[in-house]
Amino acid sequence: MAQAGATLQNYNNDLVRCIEELREKREELNRSVAADEEEKGAQDSVSQRRESVNLQKKKAPSA
Repeated sequence: MAQAGATLQNYNNDLVRCIEELREKREELNRSVAADEEEKGAQDSVSQRRESVNLQKKKAPSA
């Protein structure tokens, strides 16, 4: 009976280790996604400014 308990404890330890590793990977992915979204937001902001400038140039009367 003691061996069965030890086997279950080892199994539980492995599960806990795997869950902790998955949580770490999830946190890493969340940080990566947040950084990508921030970068994309900055790029979108630049694109919007370019479009605004291009629209202003089109509206300006030609001399």
